[in-house]
Amino acid sequence: MSRVRNFVEPFALSYPFVPEMVELEPAMADVHGGVSIASANDADGLLFLMLAYLGQAKNDTVTLCVNDSEGPVTTIAAGEENDDTPVRLPAGLLQKGLNRIKFTIKRTSGNEESTKELVLYHRTSPPGDTPPVMNLSVSHTIIGPEEAKKFKVTAIYENAQWYDRIVTFINGVHFEYLLIPGSVSPLPPVPKSVVIDIPEAKLIEGGNDKTFEIKYRVVDYLTNPSGPPTWSDAVFVEVDLSETPPRLAIDQSLMPLSGVKLLQDYGWATKEVVGNVQLREASGGVPPYRYTSSDYSTASVTADGKVTGLKNGTTTISVMDSAGTTLTYSVQVSNVYKVKADNRLMSVPEAVNWIRSEGGESYDNFFVPSTVKAIPFNFVNLQTVLLPTPGSIPNGFFRWFGRGEGTAGSYAVFNSGTGAFYQGMSTSETRMAPIAFVKT
Repeated sequence: MSRVRNFVEPFALSYPFVPEMVELEPAMADVHGGVSIASANDADGLLFLMLAYLGQAKNDTVTLCVNDSEGPVTTIAAGEENDDTPVRLPAGLLQKGLNRIKFTIKRTSGNEESTKELVLYHRTSPPGDTPPVMNLSVSHTIIGPEEAKKFKVTAIYENAQWYDRIVTFINGVHFEYLLIPGSVSPLPPVPKSVVIDIPEAKLIEGGNDKTFEIKYRVVDYLTNPSGPPTWSDAVFVEVDLSETPPRLAIDQSLMPLSGVKLLQDYGWATKEVVGNVQLREASGGVPPYRYTSSDYSTASVTADGKVTGLKNGTTTISVMDSAGTTLTYSVQVSNVYKVKADNRLMSVPEAVNWIRSEGGESYDNFFVPSTVKAIPFNFVNLQTVLLPTPGSIPNGFFRWFGRGEGTAGSYAVFNSGTGAFYQGMSTSETRMAPIAFVKT
């Protein structure tokens, strides 16, 4: 057994790792993620990785177990003692709903050990079902300026589920609607028909047209799209909004910016985070437009209407056209954190005390917080954010982020050789540099 495996205990047995796992938003209690229909039915099988573990040896057997049934088995070959082990689950073996996945390791000594169960959510049929049943009706077939203020479409489709994303095609313009329940405990029944108010601004963007095309498609909670065919049958209406000069228009609904954004002062190259940035453009009125924010420390806005969240809180975005007409909307920013990092190597108690002294979020279990998951989505080069740990795995870069189970610590790790980013646990004596996430 190598010195590395003696030292890095978290690899004792990690959860199964699924590169194609979908992060559920919003999260589902006691469920780690989901798997789309396309991934589960891939001709090559759904890829699972048994991350390299303590004492991994030639001729160890690795068995993938799905819902208490043994599945594919592989054997550690010579030269693979330090490698992650890939196992592919044949298409069609995930059931509808929750699936409990684990690896069982049978060592050459005859001892058997199993990982903790990874719980995955799966659906076996897409929105609209197969073949799709997707009906569409409209509130008006002739739309003038007055009708444009109250125009609605009604979508009726098979297999509708909460958190479906319905994308309406409005003569070349797209409008997204998220099917959200009014309460979550208990969840109410999913409506058999979904009525969607179409903003007047979208009709204006679609333009005057005697054959104004309207249709829709659906993407569910697990990123499964409707179809094929992707779109419903189209409905054609007549739109003429030219009776009066076009008014300045912009979507005035609340703009929630909830993507996890990590701010820092260390010069790390950063990425634009999905959900923390949104473009909302004005139309009509007299261009050009001027956008401003009432609080640029909370959210900034560019000359073309792109809003970026910078601090948790609320601000107001105003747009004024060249005729002096002004419209406003509110922006609610959440999940913005200031990153604090210390390059000193610390034990778990030292790291936890340092994190708390910096005002960082306290993470006291092995379940990975959204801030840690967000690291690769915020930073370009993870080798500058995380640091190597003496005597650890080759190409490994680490940081403590909290306390794990018992006296162990939880850490984030990036393997520059494989490109994998994941989490693990190690004993309290292991020394790594810590990272803290301070809510703004």
